[in-house]
Amino acid sequence: NVSLHLKSQEMGAGLLLQAKKQLFNDHVQFVVGTQIHDNILENNIEWDGINNHEFSGNLNTITSFVSPKKIVSSVLPTSIHIGDSIWNVSTGELLIEDDKYKIKNLTVNTEHQKLTFNGGVSSENKDSLHIALEHINVGYILDKINFRSVLFDGSASGDAYLSLSPNNPLLRANLSVKSFLFNNALFGDASIQAEWKSPKDRINIDAEFVEQGVGWTKAKGYISPAENGLDLH
Repeated sequence: NVSLHLKSQEMGAGLLLQAKKQLFNDHVQFVVGTQIHDNILENNIEWDGINNHEFSGNLNTITSFVSPKKIVSSVLPTSIHIGDSIWNVSTGELLIEDDKYKIKNLTVNTEHQKLTFNGGVSSENKDSLHIALEHINVGYILDKINFRSVLFDGSASGDAYLSLSPNNPLLRANLSVKSFLFNNALFGDASIQAEWKSPKDRINIDAEFVEQGVGWTKAKGYISPAENGLDLH
């Protein structure tokens, strides 16, 4: 369901968009309010889960049309509610220029977890979006993307890179995971290299697990959120 209202004003125009979409096992109501004046868009985006309210928040941006090929958008500080966690969004900058999409110093964090975004994506091999992870709860993320065929858990830190180049993986990561759990069994601390490629939408994994005083284990294979399955050996 989508509704759109447009109002012309003496100094510009106003727009109100309302829509519903199914996310995180709930129907989420979106409301987008925009004020347009002097080549500037002031946006306020609000959303809330209709049934369980586990996904809600608001996002405020100020967007400037610098030239026909350059758009700069500033993200203002705000917070987002996902499940039982409050994620704080810092001030950051989004840039669209010459078919390239760039993010500068955008940070999203809870009390103990943090994601920082820098870089950009385009069709060129050299461009990628860098995502720095600090103490991210693996089980929490997999639950939110509805991957429940097996249980993984642990605290992940490291680097991930997103690319849109046809010659590079869609997503690759080098992670260290403290207290890695597989189906509630402790495997120790993990070092994981992962790649997510199209068209199979499988995450290829090469991992090593070290449990102090016990020994170490290696695993290689893939995880498939689309198939809700995995093959590791």
